[in-house]
Amino acid sequence: MEKVLQVGLIGVGSIASRRHLPAWGKEKRAEVVSISDVDIERAKRVAARFGIKRVYEDYREMIAKEELDICDICTRSGTHVSVAKICLNLGVHVMSEKPMAMTYESGRELFEVIQSCPKMYTVVFNYRFSPPVIALRRLLCEGVLGEVESLRVQFGWKKPDYQDQFKEEYPNGILYETGIHDIDLCISLLGEVRKVQAYPECTEAGATHALTSLIEHSSGVSSKLQVCFCHPRIEHLLEIVGSKGSANIDFRTLQLTTHGINHRMGVTSYLRRAFVSVKHSLRPKQFLFGGQLPFDCIVSNFVNAVLFESPLLVSPPEAFYDLRVANLLDISTRTGEAQIIE
Repeated sequence: MEKVLQVGLIGVGSIASRRHLPAWGKEKRAEVVSISDVDIERAKRVAARFGIKRVYEDYREMIAKEELDICDICTRSGTHVSVAKICLNLGVHVMSEKPMAMTYESGRELFEVIQSCPKMYTVVFNYRFSPPVIALRRLLCEGVLGEVESLRVQFGWKKPDYQDQFKEEYPNGILYETGIHDIDLCISLLGEVRKVQAYPECTEAGATHALTSLIEHSSGVSSKLQVCFCHPRIEHLLEIVGSKGSANIDFRTLQLTTHGINHRMGVTSYLRRAFVSVKHSLRPKQFLFGGQLPFDCIVSNFVNAVLFESPLLVSPPEAFYDLRVANLLDISTRTGEAQIIE
């Protein structure tokens, strides 16, 4: 009989309760047996909701008392490195929410630990596996859009408390905490990077709230990344232009729109299917990876990697490369100069 992996989840905020725990609940080869959070009462409420057996205030005590195979890190962004290093050094596989780290230096320290450690480590970049992105990647692989000429990603956020969090705690958070998602998306679609240039547009008390970044890929194609925390509305959009057609993704509606393919416009919406699948635990056939939602396929892949040493969907070198690009954009933000990746 195949072993059921024992999982301990660290940090029970909204990303854990809305995304990670439901995904683990669908994975039959693993069980979340314990959770930890500095807010023990919140942890107890989440444990009761998901039927989790044991609750801890200190994750180190949880690791010491439980026979865990995996720790899933869902704590605040600035704690990911320290928590991951402790988990790995204690002999536990690690799945971490993005970002890998909030600075390049701390990320490099963690990467060195990962390289010297026999345990698996991955970072959750769920947008890579969003249904419309999977469909877009298929169009690119099949050459339907022709040669890619440009890519633009725009992320707008308007919550003032989000701005305050980054201004006081993570002044470079627009790149490392939020922009890292779209940096990863651009690299996963268009490949390695040759040069970057950042243009801060709204800076206050040392924190950047709006930023435009130009990423030149090794292929010669450029990506334009716009991230804004003072946007009048919440939006997340992707536009890719090719020699034979173009495609747009609205991540809020999970809608993929194509233009110019066979001189027609096509619209595919995944929103209703996604909500149905979350609410009723269905797995619609339209999704890749056996009909799984993004967090489901990340969890399933990590379990496979732990059990069979199969390849990770997001490897440590990939996550660290994203961080390297973010760091160069951060330098460009401060110096006003383009940065070349050597």
